[in-house]
Amino acid sequence: MAKHSAQDTFEAQKEKIQEIIEKLAVQFDLDEEDLGTIKEWGTALLVTGVSVYIVYQLIQRLLGSDQEEEEDDDIADRTSAFAEMLKKQAGLILLAVARSQLKRIFR
Repeated sequence: MAKHSAQDTFEAQKEKIQEIIEKLAVQFDLDEEDLGTIKEWGTALLVTGVSVYIVYQLIQRLLGSDQEEEEDDDIADRTSAFAEMLKKQAGLILLAVARSQLKRIFR
């Protein structure tokens, strides 16, 4: 049951994200090509960020650390790293939107 419920939650979140993307596309007058580019960049950035984080964690565990960190500090570090990654991704999306608008202006 829990697996089915998690799947339902995932699908609901996926639908909400799709609605947000559609609203942004209408608001910024984006065409399908622009949306495809933004999605490709976002996916690539997300995969890269997660990969770098996993490699970092593996290196930390292999090398070990002399000091034990508290659990709260570790969670705060992960949260801030994730927030930083999202900020960078949002910046790239805004650059893509700005590029698209500039292309429309100069056409």
